[in-house]
Amino acid sequence: MDTDRRMKLEWFPDPYSSLRLHPRVFRTLTPSETSMSCDLVCAGRTFRVPLGVDATVPADTIRMSSKLARELGIFDLRAELTAFFINGKLRIGPLVGILCNPRWDERRQSLKVTQQLLGLEKLAAAAREAGALCYLFGASDVDLEERRVRGYVHDGNSWSPHQLPLPDVIYDQVVSRRVERRAGGAKVRKELSKVYGDRIFNDGFFDKWQVHEWLMANSRTRGWLPATTRYTTTAAAAGFISRYPLTYLKPVHGSLGLGVVRVERTAEGYQWTVRRKHAPAQAAFAPSAEEVVERLKSRLCSRPYLLQQGILLATVHNRPFDIRILMQRDGSGQWRRTKMFARVAKSGEITSNLSSGGEAQPVPEVIRAIAGKELAPTPILRKIRRAAREVVDVVEKGAGKSFAELGIDIGVDQEGRIWVIEVNSKPWKTPESAKGRQDLTELAFIRPIQYAIHLAEQI
Repeated sequence: MDTDRRMKLEWFPDPYSSLRLHPRVFRTLTPSETSMSCDLVCAGRTFRVPLGVDATVPADTIRMSSKLARELGIFDLRAELTAFFINGKLRIGPLVGILCNPRWDERRQSLKVTQQLLGLEKLAAAAREAGALCYLFGASDVDLEERRVRGYVHDGNSWSPHQLPLPDVIYDQVVSRRVERRAGGAKVRKELSKVYGDRIFNDGFFDKWQVHEWLMANSRTRGWLPATTRYTTTAAAAGFISRYPLTYLKPVHGSLGLGVVRVERTAEGYQWTVRRKHAPAQAAFAPSAEEVVERLKSRLCSRPYLLQQGILLATVHNRPFDIRILMQRDGSGQWRRTKMFARVAKSGEITSNLSSGGEAQPVPEVIRAIAGKELAPTPILRKIRRAAREVVDVVEKGAGKSFAELGIDIGVDQEGRIWVIEVNSKPWKTPESAKGRQDLTELAFIRPIQYAIHLAEQI
């Protein structure tokens, strides 16, 4: 009998914590009739539980005493949960927790709709399909002493709140740095990281300067990096800006291209453009690099900034592009390339981010468009793919923590040379694809769940 198949759960009244199995299941699980207990794994912990043989229990069902179900914190979740035996252990779930920022609307009795919510529903659906239970929770929903969370479960139609046990694994999907920095939440996140270790993945945001140092320290990746330095003084920054035809000033802890300053050297001086959230890009001019820095000083001193050599990117119809690669781990824990697409900048924009109007296009199509007699598309594509594989390995080793996915931005310059521009620990995934393959869009939500289940099965 295949004991790793999914089995239903039923509760039965009993003052003791115990399980009841069909005789065939019992014999397959415990060849020795003297063994009347088994290891049960739930909520990241292992318990030794008494077993009982009961011919009235269906062969595809596990009966659990209601006392044990309440102790595990799963009594109200029977319909959402399955169980399976593997390696001599009974596993409930697995339970996959998604750390995010869910906000409950009491009046409507539903979660408030956000840009992220459709993607979270995709993750919940992928978990249901795989036999796992996925639920959302925020840092403020966690009670570490009681090992409980207030979480939100999707039944295929709507979200509902539940008191739940701590999950087996946690997938960090807090996509706002502001939310991550909240005082109470920061403390809980630190404790969760300590408790879960590698079973919490994509934990936190990257420091761009730290990522640069990891990649620069490795001989396999340093050759793909633009010159980069931290902002320290006006003189040093002005010297850096005057060295290159194009320079980008980036917030060390920024995302979505917000706060990025593009400085271009011209015959008359320096033109710079600032990318802002709710307003058009702001342009200005100064006759010298020193004046550029002086006029940007309040911005550069308000938070950490780095200066990066601007790459003269290849263009499509006079619009520069870069390439976003989504690397993800699969159900065996191996890195795979899930999606790769070119982000062609909107005319007049200083970044190619889709959030600022950039357009996604197939990479082979874009590379063929720029490849004249001097550039061959196939070698460029090979270099791009190799860079992605090397970068995830080097970054993960540098970070010393587990990731299920990384977004890598790669530029191709006008000579066909590739450059690693940025690495993102929270790559944004859209639930629908306007131009690309929808099956790969679906796979981008399936793979993190597969990896979460893989980690849960290591407990």
